[in-house]
Amino acid sequence: MAAIGLRWGRGALVAGALLLGVAGSGAAAEVTVFAAASLKDVFQQMAQAFETLRPRDRVNLVFGAAGELERRMGEGARPDVFAADDGAPMERAVAAGLVNPASQINFARNQLVVVVPAVSSIPWRQLTDLARLEVKRIVMGDPELVPAGRHAREVMQTARMWADVRDRLLFEPDVRSVLERLARNEADAGFVYATDAAQAVNRVLIVERPATESSIVYPIAVLREAPQPEAAAAFAALVGSETGRRILTAHGFLPP
Repeated sequence: MAAIGLRWGRGALVAGALLLGVAGSGAAAEVTVFAAASLKDVFQQMAQAFETLRPRDRVNLVFGAAGELERRMGEGARPDVFAADDGAPMERAVAAGLVNPASQINFARNQLVVVVPAVSSIPWRQLTDLARLEVKRIVMGDPELVPAGRHAREVMQTARMWADVRDRLLFEPDVRSVLERLARNEADAGFVYATDAAQAVNRVLIVERPATESSIVYPIAVLREAPQPEAAAAFAALVGSETGRRILTAHGFLPP
């Protein structure tokens, strides 16, 4: 495709005026985006906006745990764009030479929440209720691969309750799998992001929004060997634009 007014600067993408107004004039492109599972709903809408603005192009969304997506890239998978729900997977991808660090921007923040099934009969009040004897199953993302799971582990370690609940923990491959188990009342409590809980507002309840050791920031970047570098840069620019910000805000994400 022809250039459409993109430039890189100070690690951030800046979209030219033409990006959000007209389609590229070259051959059609399919942009493959590896994205954290918590971005599923908002990135589906983002992809629709991108395809409306650039009707010749298509977006192929692949969702999963950020750590698992990073591992797949390290083993040879070549998407065009990588969007994570934590800085650590992106930092490792940068260190491995997988993504262009000049293309990286932080585009959103989120909050970790403790949630329970809406039909729960346990009298929940706070985080430390997870240690109650009647709590048998606590579901969370695998802390080795899922950033939300790592944050949950840190929260429980800070509260000095990790050892008390460790044998009750069930690990899932991503936050949406955690949410589904809770929505189906297959666990007593669990940890997801606030935006995930909002997708099941009638099926789960938020007990607490525990403070995390670091802010939960979402970075996005274009891969060094992106098959469609121009269209990939345009998608990342859309995510970081005012249009993208409005879409993110509508889904409950906080500004970076």
